[in-house]
Amino acid sequence: MKVLLDKLREKLILEGKAKKTINSYIACLNTISESIDIKNLTQDDINNYFLNLQAPDNTINQHKKALIKLIKAFDLGLEIPKFHKAVNPIPEYFDEDFFFEKLVPAIDNLFEDTIKVKCLFYVLFYTGLRVSEIVNLKKSDFDLKNLSIKIQNRKARNPIVVYYPKGMADLVEVQFDMHPEDEKIFEFTSNGVRYYCDILSENLEKHITPHTFRHSFAVNYLKRGGGSKNLQSLLGHRSGTSTAIYMQMTDKDREAEYRKTMQIIRRPKQ
Repeated sequence: MKVLLDKLREKLILEGKAKKTINSYIACLNTISESIDIKNLTQDDINNYFLNLQAPDNTINQHKKALIKLIKAFDLGLEIPKFHKAVNPIPEYFDEDFFFEKLVPAIDNLFEDTIKVKCLFYVLFYTGLRVSEIVNLKKSDFDLKNLSIKIQNRKARNPIVVYYPKGMADLVEVQFDMHPEDEKIFEFTSNGVRYYCDILSENLEKHITPHTFRHSFAVNYLKRGGGSKNLQSLLGHRSGTSTAIYMQMTDKDREAEYRKTMQIIRRPKQ
């Protein structure tokens, strides 16, 4: 089976698929191979596998995508059952009040290198960057005059420019000046960022991950009136479908927005 998956990996690399995507397909096929023989795949094997698979819709769809790649790569002439319509839950996020009233004071109390950690979380919260993008940021990627950051390693062919607010410009410049010898603005690994998030989660009793900041940026951007098309570009989403999940709002948010918007201005005559 290893030979088969290695050949599939080579074909996907030649197609230009991202390393993370390829690894996801291979991992799914390894899981599937625990139940059926993917080297001698039959239509009955596929049908029975999905009839008996007990998993969330998103997981089922991932397994279907992986098998489709295998079938197409080796011209097996087999069919995959229709995709389940997965329900995307509203992502976990927090608002700016939580950021300033809870999270920032916690950083001051919990960490020694306060400036660096605070700057890290400001950049996460106000840019929506992925943790992999954050840890690879070089000082040369920053335009301090125009308050922008050039992201070099996105899936897009050309670098993407994102922005940060004037209110955090001083913090970014202080971080630059504190470590003038460093090429990168943050000498963190992805696991290091997650470690800081875990400490915050434990002390604030709220589930916080690097991606929670990305969700929070997206939701707060939209709630402040930002457009979904521009948000898609800022987040680096190829498809608007990925951005659409942020258009969902909790019942509390919907009610609050309705109460604020739909007030009776003119009183009826008595």
